[in-house]
Amino acid sequence: MAALRLTSPPEVVAQFHDLYAREYPKIAGYCFVLVRDRDLAHDMAQEAFTRLFTRWRTVREPRPFLF
Repeated sequence: MAALRLTSPPEVVAQFHDLYAREYPKIAGYCFVLVRDRDLAHDMAQEAFTRLFTRWRTVREPRPFLF
C-alpha cells in the first residue's frame, strides 16, 4: 500500500488498515485460485484494495466489494 498517498483522516486510514490486515490474505488466496499465479494474484488483490480505498466513503459493505 506504499503507493497510496494517504490524505484521509486518521480514523479512515485505521479502519482501512484493519480491514486490509484481516482480509488481504483471503482476497489474495481467492485470486490465486482463479489465476494460479501467485504474483498476479497479489497484483489483483492489491488492485481490489486500491479501488476500495478510493471509494471508501461510498461503499457500505467493503467485503462484498472486494469479492
